Amino acid sequence: MKTRNTLLVTSLFLWCVHASGQNILFSTRHDGGSDDGINCVRTTTDGSFIVFGSRQGEEGSKAQVCISLLDHEGNYYNTVNYGDSSRDHRLGYDPGAKTMDDQFSLGVTVGYSASLWLLNSLADTLWCRSPFVAIGDTSQADGTAIAGNGDILLLGTVKHIDTPRKMFLARYSNTGSFKWAQEYAPSNSWPHYAFAMDTLNDGGFILSGYRVDPYSWDSDGWLVRTDSMGTLVWDSYLNTGGDDGMRPLVSLPGGGFMVGGMEQRENPNQPGDYCCSAPYFARYADDGTVLWDSTYAGGGNEVYSFDMCLSTEGNILSSGTAWSQYGQRAYLFSIGIDGDSLWHHQYFAPDGSCINYSYWPYSVIQESATSIVVAGFVGLCGNDQWVMRVDAQGTPPPNMQLWTDVAEGVGPEPGITVSPNPTDGTITLRSPALLGHVEVFDLSGRRVLDVPIGTGMSNIPIDLGGLRCGTYIVAATDREGRTWHQVVIKK
Repeated sequence: MKTRNTLLVTSLFLWCVHASGQNILFSTRHDGGSDDGINCVRTTTDGSFIVFGSRQGEEGSKAQVCISLLDHEGNYYNTVNYGDSSRDHRLGYDPGAKTMDDQFSLGVTVGYSASLWLLNSLADTLWCRSPFVAIGDTSQADGTAIAGNGDILLLGTVKHIDTPRKMFLARYSNTGSFKWAQEYAPSNSWPHYAFAMDTLNDGGFILSGYRVDPYSWDSDGWLVRTDSMGTLVWDSYLNTGGDDGMRPLVSLPGGGFMVGGMEQRENPNQPGDYCCSAPYFARYADDGTVLWDSTYAGGGNEVYSFDMCLSTEGNILSSGTAWSQYGQRAYLFSIGIDGDSLWHHQYFAPDGSCINYSYWPYSVIQESATSIVVAGFVGLCGNDQWVMRVDAQGTPPPNMQLWTDVAEGVGPEPGITVSPNPTDGTITLRSPALLGHVEVFDLSGRRVLDVPIGTGMSNIPIDLGGLRCGTYIVAATDREGRTWHQVVIKK
């Protein structure tokens, strides 16, 4: 079912003309009256924007796909919602790609089935396809890409009856004709998940994802290289002591590709506790040779890397989220293809209606030689769609605050320890002097638990038994400041 709403957003929107000949800088926040977010942003041929995201109303309602159109200055002028009352409609982290004729592919999970949609620039669906229809199959759509001849690729995860989860890649013509589907997973019991993909210069594909140890809940980043028919050429893993994930990637014009992710660092005060994530980048040749790889400490609080793109100068732009004392800042990171850190900015704008603020930039594109656009969601007191345009050096509009020139190096070491991790329901926080309260967030940035504690207490048990299995962020404060720990619940 599709619903269409025509609207103009005037609140929470400020802009400025940054310099002669440059695009207007803006930061637009759109409240659709429900829990909203953006998974990716793309440009249309007329210079407007189309954003693909999600919308969920009251508790218990089904999630919908929300597609919005914005003009060149960032004003919302139309929104189309797809969904029904019986099934969730969800998107992966980077689900959309632009075809050669101003159409857009979109990977959508409808209920428990991955599907590929093709839409025009007005957000009307032209066709929908699902590669897995057997009874008992469950699948999830994670990303799409456009091949050199205009064919459309759908990347995702599939689970057949009595088998672990696998990564899959399916290929369709631009008119929706099925061509082939391939599945990937080594012959062991670990489930494997997909995240992102890109096309390579020889017509093959590079896929990123991760595997999860079902016994310890440790995860390792995973890369898969295929030829143009989806046949496996090679695969490799990133395995440090903590949870790792290969997330965004981008093909390089001169051959090879760059991949980004998050590498967990070990807490020096508690060996075995991998509490602190940092951005990780690596450059690969087409044959899988690692040309270089590096972990960038930044401000010490970066926890997620979401998207990556090439700049007009041939450098890499990466977007993600960094935790601060009162919420989460968006960050943009620019590095050269040889690994040099060029600049690293963080952005936030505290919301007067909410003590905390949270910016999660799921998508980044280099719009032009003078501007970069990021999109995602903002808020802890209910999530809103958010789109921001900065200049080519990351300078934001005046309604966003800039935490600039983040020094590369080791960030503040955590003084608070958390154990056990993974846990089956209860953790203990230890510190000489905990303060205030302990907060627990899910991976969407939603606060799911708030535990007041007495000032000066040093050993605090926290009951997480009421939460579902999965990964959470535990935030706590002591006299040394605020720290964040990634905790896995496994029952």
